[in-house]
Parts: sequence; C-alpha cells; structure tokens
Amino acid sequence: LSSIIWEIIPALGSFSAMRPLNFVTPKVAIPEVTRLMQVAYKERSRRNIFDLSCWLFSRTCFAFVGLEAFVIKFVIASSEHQSATSTMGSLFVAAAYLNQMLGVVDVSKFAQNRLFTFIFGGEDSFFSPYEMKVMKTWQAMLVMNIWRAAKRHKPRMAWFFAVCLSYDDSDFQRLTLTQRSVVHVGQTQHELTP
Repeated sequence: LSSIIWEIIPALGSFSAMRPLNFVTPKVAIPEVTRLMQVAYKERSRRNIFDLSCWLFSRTCFAFVGLEAFVIKFVIASSEHQSATSTMGSLFVAAAYLNQMLGVVDVSKFAQNRLFTFIFGGEDSFFSPYEMKVMKTWQAMLVMNIWRAAKRHKPRMAWFFAVCLSYDDSDFQRLTLTQRSVVHVGQTQHELTP
C-alpha cells in the first residue's frame, strides 16, 4: 500500500514523453549504476550481472525515447514560436515548453529519495537489501499509523488519502526530528528523538 501511495499515484500525476530523461540524468543514473555495480562486485552472481545488463538496456531505451520526444517538442515549440503573431502567444509557447523541460526531473521525489538514502542508506549511502527492507517497513508502519489516525476524522478515506498524498520531505523531517521535553529531577532537558 505504501508503494502505491508514495510511488505509483504521484507518478500518475503528470505525464510527459520526456519523463524517461529523468532516469538518465547523472544525479539519478550514477547512484543507481554504482549501487548495482557494488552489489554485482560483492556477490558475483549471474542474477546481479543480469540486473546490471537490464538496467543498462532500459536506460538506453529511456535515453532514446526521451531524446526523441525532446527533439520533436523542440521542433514544434520553435515552429510555433516563430509563427506566433503576438508577443503573448510567443511567450505562452516558450512557457509551455519550459514547463515541459522542468517536468523532466521530479524534484520532490528526488529530494525524498536523497533523504531516505541519508536516513536508511547507512554510511556508504547505498541501500543494502536489509536497509531497503527497513525503509519499506518504516513506510508501511507510517501508512498504518496514518490509517489508525484517520479513524478520528470524517470522512475517513478522504482524510487518509489527503494526508498520504501530501506527505513530503518536510513532514519526514518533522517526524524524525521531533523535539521533546524530558523532566529530570526538576530540570528540563531537550533531546532529539528519532
């Protein structure tokens, strides 16, 4: 359920033929291929070599599709820009194309992935299978707790989905770095709790 709420539904929120370029941008591709190469080097199994080969093939396909979409949209945008009869029309075409370009990388997803890598990825900044399971378990437990909290709200489903779909990296930070007051023999001591 947590994968559906935090991965699949947000991905369906916007669609662009240039979106595959996200997977071949250096900030996304280099950590992924480095992790796959480390796992393949450590375990030296055929399955890991196959995973790395599939990754390379898929990223080649993503690059081809994304670049083709980029060229097509660029040609259309430049043609529309040149044939625009007014400055407003020209600016509208340029703004629409710029919006498409900025939508290639999902910045909020990227920030959340970096935050999860920092918290759950360990000192090497890469997810081991165990660390990935810990992160997925944490996400599932968070969804479960949000569902339990939804019992106090009407309509329950609407509140649940509103909270889950608006959850972002600032909410994660508030959850993990909550300041609590602990009283010890007349003193107040502040501590950060995970």
